[in-house]
Amino acid sequence: MPKVSVIIPLYNAGPHLKNCLDSIRHQTLNDFEVIIVSDAPTDGSDVVAKKYCEQDSRFLFFSNEQNLHIGNSRNRGITLAHGEYVTFSDHDDMHANNWLEMMYLQAQAAQADMVIALPHTDLPHDETNITAFPNEANNDIQHYIVRDLLTNGCETGRNNSLFNLVIGNFYRTDFLRSNNIQFVDTRTITPEDHIFQLQASLCTIHITLVNEILYFHKSHSNNEGNSDSYFNIQKRIRGLEYVERLVSNRSTTNDLDTWFCQGAALQLILLLANSLRRKPSQALTTIHEIKSNRICKKVIPFAPKSSKGLPQRIFRHILTQPLR
Repeated sequence: MPKVSVIIPLYNAGPHLKNCLDSIRHQTLNDFEVIIVSDAPTDGSDVVAKKYCEQDSRFLFFSNEQNLHIGNSRNRGITLAHGEYVTFSDHDDMHANNWLEMMYLQAQAAQADMVIALPHTDLPHDETNITAFPNEANNDIQHYIVRDLLTNGCETGRNNSLFNLVIGNFYRTDFLRSNNIQFVDTRTITPEDHIFQLQASLCTIHITLVNEILYFHKSHSNNEGNSDSYFNIQKRIRGLEYVERLVSNRSTTNDLDTWFCQGAALQLILLLANSLRRKPSQALTTIHEIKSNRICKKVIPFAPKSSKGLPQRIFRHILTQPLR
């Protein structure tokens, strides 16, 4: 059994794939497997990946018969994994050469179900790029993460959770399987990372944090997370409904539901802002689509009154006004 399985969904990675795979191949921890799930790419990425698999037996290639998107591809990777832990990499990201070793040692030392390292993207003003987790997080890690995910970071003055991304983190394979923790089908629901992290965090107190940057997420125009499909309003609302069900099934106090309403309200404000920026000609249709939904009516009263910046305050005002 390898110590860790690295799961990489592959779709049109372009020139970034080689750097990604090289940064894994040269890890200081040697006992790993890489599960590449090829999701019907059209740019020849699968050919490049197959060459790595031919040259290094730790790299394993699996192909989807049709394009299943990232959620289902990751789920297939979890099913195929033989490692004690699984971790996820996007096909165009980079990794510190001691990434796997540092995370595995921390997982073993803490006997953890989840190991979360500092998030890092190459976006210049990404407020989740921090140099250390807040001290408060160490007092009750599970409580802090669940609250941060559900409120979408708004309780600490951010517009995003510190724990939104799954890439680079470690998850004990048996823990995921025994709790049936899987990704949503991203053809119909987003955001998949946020929902997966919440499911996992609700299921265990055995979580540890690593105050080091070991994974480097590359942001560019071809990222799925930058596509119109990813920010589709119906997909996002289905995602909120999914989280609402998670909360209702687990909530023994009012805290979880209140946190959910706060975070969902902020997400709808940001979704409206993003949708209008992308498709300003559809402004009235977009506003009506969001405001007529049951979730919006439930959560907007919880919208943070101190939303950052004038645009967000305007969007909050729009969503709090009655439909005409």
